[in-house]
Amino acid sequence: MFQIRPSAHVSGLVVTNGMLHELIDAKDQQRAPEEGWASYDNVVIGGTFDHLHAGHKLLLSNAILRCNRKLTIGLTVQEMLKKKRLADLIQPIEERHRVLHEFCTAVDPSLEYNIVPISDPFGPSIVDPDLEAIVASEETLDGANAVNLERHKKNLRPLRVHTFPVNDVVVVESDIGENSGLRTISSSWCRQRLLGRVLKPPMRQVYLIGLTGGTGSGKSRIGSYLAAKPGVLVIDCDKIAHEAYRKGTTLHGRLIEEYGKEIVDTESGEIARKALGAIVFSSPVAREKLNRLVWPEVMKYCLSKIEEAAPEVAVIDAALLLEAGWGSSLNEIWVVFVPEDEAVNRIMERDEISEEYARARIRSQMSNRDRINQANIAFCSSWAFDVTNAQVDRAWTELRQRLSRGRGQDLLSLHPD
Repeated sequence: MFQIRPSAHVSGLVVTNGMLHELIDAKDQQRAPEEGWASYDNVVIGGTFDHLHAGHKLLLSNAILRCNRKLTIGLTVQEMLKKKRLADLIQPIEERHRVLHEFCTAVDPSLEYNIVPISDPFGPSIVDPDLEAIVASEETLDGANAVNLERHKKNLRPLRVHTFPVNDVVVVESDIGENSGLRTISSSWCRQRLLGRVLKPPMRQVYLIGLTGGTGSGKSRIGSYLAAKPGVLVIDCDKIAHEAYRKGTTLHGRLIEEYGKEIVDTESGEIARKALGAIVFSSPVAREKLNRLVWPEVMKYCLSKIEEAAPEVAVIDAALLLEAGWGSSLNEIWVVFVPEDEAVNRIMERDEISEEYARARIRSQMSNRDRINQANIAFCSSWAFDVTNAQVDRAWTELRQRLSRGRGQDLLSLHPD
């Protein structure tokens, strides 16, 4: 906490990271809280405003109290700050601008705030003829006087200078080496306080499971069953892949370039999945091209959905997950399989195709054995739903136990190397 010593200027005010409540209340109640108090339509201040602290808030609040219409704030750009202590820890100008604007509008939303990036010591203070006053701390009074010298050279009227005693702000219970004890607050001190501390909250850990299996394996039904588990996000990549090449998308045009107009439905203009499938299932080269085109788009969608939902566990449901090269980026791989003959019967019934074509589709994909060789957990869906569900429940219970014991790995990136 920062504390302000009682003085003739401010009495008994405690400043935390929240608002300067007494200063704000004073402005809300009356703009002239003391006899002879002067306020102006156009006021200017300037500074780095890095890691906005109590001293900054006093400066801003004094300036806001003096201002009736427009407050211009010169905000030093990064290039001017290279010689500052611990300059690498200075917040980006976009962040400083955002925090400044939020604080000022919270104190008095009725004013106009003109926050101007400055690449020299003066900025708009020496060129704006409408400015009437400048507010500075007592320790930066020389800078304010320098502004008036420059304005005089340009035949501009001098600014009224108002100061306040920022040295009344002290740090309590500092524990940082040479700064231990009571010290005047500064951005440099704030940056030093950051050393060894968390700069931003760690990313919430999301445990990533890849759920995969060949056509007709029952993978999608297990994905739906897992989606009902608490804290689980299931992303159906096969559906996303179809959306990725809808009419009007960039990928739609790329696929036509690669495979020809015969893959386009003449009525809707959409990609005819059966026509495309007939090409890629019969040609490993064509299939590999399709994967290279489609799966990066699917990956982008998965990442955005995981970031947006921040679940405890994310299940990436994709038939070609291993072929797409995602296996090494996941915490676990769960494989669903059935014997080939059973998969053939399911596909024939579902898609109304011949046994020959169904078997060709299955054999165009990775084999059960190759998937299982890369699996952490395997399910067989040959039996009734409750039998399959029991397998999934067992895997889920054991996963929860592993996670509760802290044996889960951290979130791994899905971005390719």
